[in-house]
Amino acid sequence: MKAIWTILFLAIAAAIFGITVLLVPETGRTDKFWLSMGGIGFGLLALYIAFTFRAPVAGEQGSGLMRGTLAFGSFFYFLVTLALAIVAVTSIEFKWLAVLHILALLAWIVVTCFGALGATALAKADRRGQ
Repeated sequence: MKAIWTILFLAIAAAIFGITVLLVPETGRTDKFWLSMGGIGFGLLALYIAFTFRAPVAGEQGSGLMRGTLAFGSFFYFLVTLALAIVAVTSIEFKWLAVLHILALLAWIVVTCFGALGATALAKADRRGQ
């Protein structure tokens, strides 16, 4: 199953990179373009990890919460990076675009960390209940 997810995400990454390089002229490939491409690439990597290498958490409820939170956080981060790629086309300064990317990454970290904490707490509650 991991091989299928790997091939799928590599194909998606290649398609996104190829389409953007073909559609964006050479003069448009500025720092904002590469920052957005890096954000989208990291978003795809986060989605790949969320779907391929799900962390097993002991317990009936904890594992579902961890997988769901990781998948939701990664998908939300990917959507935000796509939106920031659209924002990069505007006249926004590079430093503000970078700040928005950092805030999106921090939001992803917070969501996944809270999911991990909640999953651990649920796993401990399951062990106490048995």
